[in-house]
Amino acid sequence: MVKRLLASAKKKGLGDIFLALSFVASLLGLLFYVIYGKTRFNPELSNEVIVPSILLIVAIALLGFIGFKEGKFIAFCFSIYVLIEYITTQATYIANVFVAIDGNSFTPQFLVALLGYLLTLILLLLSYLFTKRFSLKEDKEVLHEKAR
Repeated sequence: MVKRLLASAKKKGLGDIFLALSFVASLLGLLFYVIYGKTRFNPELSNEVIVPSILLIVAIALLGFIGFKEGKFIAFCFSIYVLIEYITTQATYIANVFVAIDGNSFTPQFLVALLGYLLTLILLLLSYLFTKRFSLKEDKEVLHEKAR
């Protein structure tokens, strides 16, 4: 498995490794939001975070199979949207921590979810930047190899 991953990294660059890591980070962010997102400040989970997060995870998975470089940039832009929605839905919690009236601090679960979404953003950008651009003929060969 590791040899196969390293061989793929040599052929295509580090872009695929960063893409796989962004998939894991986005899953981590979504799971921690769904499990620990309900607080006394936010009694309901927001579909405005869950649905785009699921779409982002599906997009990252599809990009892993297709290998469309520009799609990685689109996924990066989409991850910005997911991060902004997550922060927006947690605004009352964040404001309460910063005001510190009752001595609350950020919970580890909130920080892990935030870190997952931030890492997704950074890793997708790195995936885009480190993906080698092949000629059209090489792109077709890569697609034919993946189809087998």
